[in-house]
Amino acid sequence: MKIMEFSKIVKMIFCIIIITSIIFISSCEEQDSDIFIKDNTVENETAGSDNFTERKLLLVTISEGSSSGHNDYSDQKMYVIKNNSEWISLWGIVYSTLIPQPDIPTINFENEMIIAVFQGNLPSGGYNIRITQILEKENYIEVSVKETIPPEGSTTIAVITSPYHIVKTERTDKEVIFKKYTEFT
Repeated sequence: MKIMEFSKIVKMIFCIIIITSIIFISSCEEQDSDIFIKDNTVENETAGSDNFTERKLLLVTISEGSSSGHNDYSDQKMYVIKNNSEWISLWGIVYSTLIPQPDIPTINFENEMIIAVFQGNLPSGGYNIRITQILEKENYIEVSVKETIPPEGSTTIAVITSPYHIVKTERTDKEVIFKKYTEFT
């Protein structure tokens, strides 16, 4: 008798899982949208206008951290580097506080470029800056930069920081535009 009750309970649990799965899957159906994603390419269709294509560029993190030798600068800085001499100079600044400095990564500037963002000198921990996406649009490149800031009055480590993020991506001669957004943690 206990085995029959156990069997009924297992069947009931199985039915609940199946029903829940069906509800979940049906709620995930694709909604009508003007944006279609295919292979790393975003096509955006707008009524009454020509179609245009955006392409998401691969980004590879070269270096990131909460402290760099770039801390002599109090303002935020954003760089697009397309040659080796500028790259050597920036790498030397970023790691000027380390002895010995790490070896500079080799970049093929015929096919790649460096994009670097620096948040500037900040009074505490809890800050961060990160390149989250690079989109190639018809006439320019859009670099999305997420800036993280601790909420006012939050408890953070009392140390001066200078967050940064350096990535490499496909080289282009289009104008690069930085689009910042802020997240409070």
